[in-house]
This record gives sequence, structure tokens and C-alpha cells, in this order.
Amino acid sequence: NDIFTLTGHAEDAFNLPLDNCQESFQYMTVVDRSGREIFRTEDRDFAWDGLGASAGAYFYFIKYTTTEFRGAVTLVN
Repeated sequence: NDIFTLTGHAEDAFNLPLDNCQESFQYMTVVDRSGREIFRTEDRDFAWDGLGASAGAYFYFIKYTTTEFRGAVTLVN
């Protein structure tokens, strides 16, 4: 894919959970292997294209009101 996003996918399993009374999206951040933040957004419809970043593994952290999601994404230039 040309961008990393977690909204707008045809299959619900690939999308972020919807906000509700108890949980709402707070922010999403991408860090490099050393833990340096290279992307941050409070927009749940984010699209990270990796521009300016080197090829390699990156880690994302998504914060909801009381829930957190973590994962990895590989950037190939």
C-alpha cells in the first residue's frame, strides 16, 4: 500500500473501532526503532505515507479513552 491507514477499508476488521459513549479515539503516533516519534495525529482518518522516513520497521501506538492498540508497519521505499 502507498499509505498506512486504519479507516475506509471494505472489511471492518481492518478499520479502527468506532467511537462510542465509553471510548473515543485520542491520537495515533508512529515511532522509529529508537523510539523517536516521526508522525503524530489526532485525526482518526489519518493516512501516513512515510515520506521523509527511511525504509525499515516502524511501530504505531493508537490511544483511545481507555484502550490502547500497538503494532508494527514496514516501510519499503
